[in-house]
Amino acid sequence: MSRPAVDLRPYFTALDEVQGVLEWSDVFGNSNPVELDIGCGRGEFLEMMQAAGIPAKGIDLSPESVATTRHKGLDAEIADLFVYLEALPEASLDGIFC
Repeated sequence: MSRPAVDLRPYFTALDEVQGVLEWSDVFGNSNPVELDIGCGRGEFLEMMQAAGIPAKGIDLSPESVATTRHKGLDAEIADLFVYLEALPEASLDGIFC
């Protein structure tokens, strides 16, 4: 049985848009920038942030996704976004990606 063809164009278009946003990171950055990826999945955005030298952390409800992301050496934890954001100190994030 063959696998159906998957159109990856929307995915790569989204990556192009994210890379465009990364070019602005120095403009909006603070002295201790941390980006939060809500629903980090397999960590693709976190990988791009790491490659750009921008500290980032991911949260996701899926233990499997967090395990995959951590296996790549990226910072991720299992967390509910509302509980996680409520516990953060004021102005502790430079940006949020979801």
